[in-house]
Amino acid sequence: MSQSLGAGSIAFTFFDADGNKGFAFVAVDAIAAGTVIHFTDNEPNALGSLNTSEGSLTWTAPAGGVVPGQEVVFSNVILGTRSVSSGSITATSGFNPSGTDESLYAFQGTSNTTPTTYLSAISNNNFSNQSAGSLDNTGLTLGVNAVGLTGSVDVARYVGPTDFNNSHDQATSRAEALAAINGTTPVTGTQDTPTQASQGYWITQGGPGSQDTDGTAPDAGDAPRQFDIICFYPGTLITTPAGHCAVEQLAIGDLVLTSAGIATRVRWMGRQTVSTRFGDPLRVLPIRIRAGALADGVPERDLLVSPDHAMLVDGILIQAGALVNGTSITREPVVPETFTYHHIELHDHSLVLAEGAPAETFVDNVARCAFDNWNEHEAFYGHLPSIQEMTIPRAKAHRQVPSRIHASLAERALAERCAA
Repeated sequence: MSQSLGAGSIAFTFFDADGNKGFAFVAVDAIAAGTVIHFTDNEPNALGSLNTSEGSLTWTAPAGGVVPGQEVVFSNVILGTRSVSSGSITATSGFNPSGTDESLYAFQGTSNTTPTTYLSAISNNNFSNQSAGSLDNTGLTLGVNAVGLTGSVDVARYVGPTDFNNSHDQATSRAEALAAINGTTPVTGTQDTPTQASQGYWITQGGPGSQDTDGTAPDAGDAPRQFDIICFYPGTLITTPAGHCAVEQLAIGDLVLTSAGIATRVRWMGRQTVSTRFGDPLRVLPIRIRAGALADGVPERDLLVSPDHAMLVDGILIQAGALVNGTSITREPVVPETFTYHHIELHDHSLVLAEGAPAETFVDNVARCAFDNWNEHEAFYGHLPSIQEMTIPRAKAHRQVPSRIHASLAERALAERCAA
């Protein structure tokens, strides 16, 4: 049975009216399974009902509901490929929140055109057609349970379990977190990682998932940010003093062997769940490095790592995606729709042996908030000094890999095919 919510029970965290035509909200209150919320870019009229010149989208909460702090992301909402990260959606043909002066309203009602309770709203031009303060005919108040961005911008984002914008700031209380969601002034602070209690929600008028690139709070001049996925695929065998161990079975305190043969204890194991339905295949699908692709017997078996995970090849740390050659190193499409990558953190940035191939451990030049269990690290260690990156050249893109390495790997692949 659908649950009745109130104004502010959800808060918009994202609205893209000119890119992929998407939006997102975070649950402020728990949302029960089967709860229905409607979204529309129709303006409410003086009678409290909706103008009907545009359409609507209806969302139904998934089995198990949505917990407070969980974000629900809607993508490509005006196209036939529309999708949602949790729950299910249907949309009318006229739903088209697109333009530089758009508002989006969330409500519950007796139908998708008859609101009874408005929950939240967001505008990319500060509700230019509405009265200041309260939003006409909705019961919502700008800066309290409605987000009014200025300057025809299109993005609101937050820092939470996934640190979308790496803002280096956090809310220090639930009240401050909600004020940051619903207002237009970012939270200020000095912490690098939000705490689990506060979630660290953030509103920014920068680009999608913007990061601070000029030493100030994120703003329209800051650069786009995407999180690296730097992990091992489940089942990858890691060399330990006692033999091989599947990466997902390693735990804090276990010993692993570095490529230099040094037994070192695991400080933390990061988990990062990805979805092939919603993720970019170029960033989500693992790279398959076939046995013997890098050197004789290296790796010993086929090795699957995320595209941004670096392998040591001929003295250079090369991200796996940059090694793809279509023969011995390929993108692996046959994976579950949702799966979890695993990463190893030692006390330093080092090389462990994955299927016998030297592969990097975690280095915090990417945020731990990208991991499902980032708060576990916070609970154990708090804020540790940064891990110093190994002084080894790194190649992130195909064009940065020396031609001699590409040629060597191609020759090796050809020799393997001929031998077969």
